[in-house]
Amino acid sequence: MEDQISDRIVNVKESLAEVKKRGESSEADLRSARSQLSTLQAEMKDKASIEETMRIWHNFSNYAEYKDLKALYSKVLPEIERHEINMAGN
Repeated sequence: MEDQISDRIVNVKESLAEVKKRGESSEADLRSARSQLSTLQAEMKDKASIEETMRIWHNFSNYAEYKDLKALYSKVLPEIERHEINMAGN
């Protein structure tokens, strides 16, 4: 009975040590992420102001998506090429 209790205590201590190690690792990851975020925020302040960014964001809906431009490109370019061939032939 005492051996079982001793084994359980050892298992609990090992589990506790593992959880503590994971917690320390998570804290280190969190510190690293905070540091990277602070660096990114500082860089963004140098690159664009909030007003400039908001102005671009408000106009963002006016710009076409890549897939729309790709479809247009694939439709228009062959027609232009055919027209150029016809013009060169005349």
